[in-house]
Amino acid sequence: MMQAGKIKYDKRRDSIARCSVLSRLKKNCSKEHTTAEASAMYIGALVNTHLAMISYESLKTRIRV
Repeated sequence: MMQAGKIKYDKRRDSIARCSVLSRLKKNCSKEHTTAEASAMYIGALVNTHLAMISYESLKTRIRV
């Protein structure tokens, strides 16, 4: 039984999430722009998992400063 507050790291799930993020962000972007945006989205998804469920366009708007 897991203790409350402890999250088990799942390397396979993490890799799948990262691939999903990158595939969504490669739409019409340069490699450098995609990498920066993917990193921002991936960090956001880790901090706030519902970000992974919103649309690409909505997410781009949230990430941009």
